[in-house]
Amino acid sequence: MEIIIQSIIISLACVGLRISSSKGMILYFFRKPYEWMQSQVEVKQTELDNITTQLNHIQEKFKDVDNYHSVKEKAIMLKAEKRDAKDLINIYNILIYILKPFIGCVTCFASVYSVIISFFFFELTEVTILVIFIVSCLNSIIFALYTKLIR
Repeated sequence: MEIIIQSIIISLACVGLRISSSKGMILYFFRKPYEWMQSQVEVKQTELDNITTQLNHIQEKFKDVDNYHSVKEKAIMLKAEKRDAKDLINIYNILIYILKPFIGCVTCFASVYSVIISFFFFELTEVTILVIFIVSCLNSIIFALYTKLIR
């Protein structure tokens, strides 16, 4: 019974954090950088696709051209932009991956917040692993119900 009560308390705390960090809520400033990074990945991916298209166009159109050096300089510049965009996408994806269990995914909250809350308020034992699974399920169910109610 203690495991169930502990799981419900942790789950309600996790879902409460997720709801209060939604757009327009008081703790949105925690989630805003995470969402910004996700949008930047999409923007940079679009840029990357455009650069790749331009490079392909240059390679097809200017195979045998007299002003080879100017075309080569343009291709080198585009390749550098492509490399920079890929690097930025990789950095953002790593940061998103790290932040996801803290602020990004209500189901992933269980892994982090179950351990933290159990450490401070309950006993941190091998049963905590079971609590993580229960909290993960509860988080998903409660948040799904919440999103259905607000739509």
